[in-house]
Amino acid sequence: MRSRGTMLVPLFFLLPSIAFSCLLEDGRSAVYLSVFEDLRPGEVIGKLPIKGDLNGEKDGIRLKLIKGDDIVELKEKELILKKPLDREEGAPKFDALVECIMDDPRSDFTRLNISVLVLVKDVNDNAPVFDRQKYSVEIPEELPIGTMVFADFEASDADQSGPNSAVRYSIVNEGEHGDLLRIPDPEKPIVVKRLDYEAPLHSFEVEIEAADQGEPPLRTRVPLHVTVKDIDDLPPRFDSLYHYSKMVTNGQLVVVPPIHAEDGDALNAPIVYELAGELASHFSIDLDGAVRTRSTPPPPLATLFIHAYQEDNRDRNATALLHIDLMPTLQFEHERYSAQV
Repeated sequence: MRSRGTMLVPLFFLLPSIAFSCLLEDGRSAVYLSVFEDLRPGEVIGKLPIKGDLNGEKDGIRLKLIKGDDIVELKEKELILKKPLDREEGAPKFDALVECIMDDPRSDFTRLNISVLVLVKDVNDNAPVFDRQKYSVEIPEELPIGTMVFADFEASDADQSGPNSAVRYSIVNEGEHGDLLRIPDPEKPIVVKRLDYEAPLHSFEVEIEAADQGEPPLRTRVPLHVTVKDIDDLPPRFDSLYHYSKMVTNGQLVVVPPIHAEDGDALNAPIVYELAGELASHFSIDLDGAVRTRSTPPPPLATLFIHAYQEDNRDRNATALLHIDLMPTLQFEHERYSAQV
């Protein structure tokens, strides 16, 4: 004889379906959504995965937004953006609270609050910004190639940390002087070609570009004005490398052309002169290049070296020749004669 047993039925099968109408799909306890910050007002952020039917006759529900209505609005089960998002100026996330209301009096769960968390994702919408609108730097001429010459600049990007805000610099290789400097990542500008003040190259201007690594990258350029500084790299220059004298007036040689030398650089360093040669002790030369005799009578024939030195750096010097010929010559008493026959 078969005994009778009691069949157990799970409780949830006995509850009306309305009891589960406000629950979330897949047993979720909250709704998590993400949206890019460039979403436009009026566009859908996401759909709430609520089981109930808003239009159902037996298990119908009503939804009401009770928090976050300053940012979003609720249309049926969709969250709609009300105002523009800006991750850099606002919060990287915001939350909303949706109240689910069940009208069926048979249900013990007539109201249920659903939390919605929205993550605002970054887009590359900010270009790098330099800390100045223009930069200036002074670079000495003749620096070795590869010398770092300038580091006092910086650009920042307001986007989220990552590729969108990672900044790389470069010198825009445009124009006549765009190839004189270079920025090897991640270093600062270096000299890549010889800078010569006497070229002449006294100043030039290039552009520094800052580019982020977003897709597509955003770029900003600012001018960099470079002043080339003259250095003491050239010796003095004589107006003429050969001089001669055939006459003495009041103890001073009449030198043709007059002796004159100046600094080869634009520094205009003072120049001093010296005479050298076998008979140099019989003559002297002053700061103006005037040559005087020291002995009476002076040697009638002499060839002397004229050395011009920078007063502050004797390693910078130049040499010219002075040929002296004071031998007596036959001269007529008058320049012109006349006779009658």
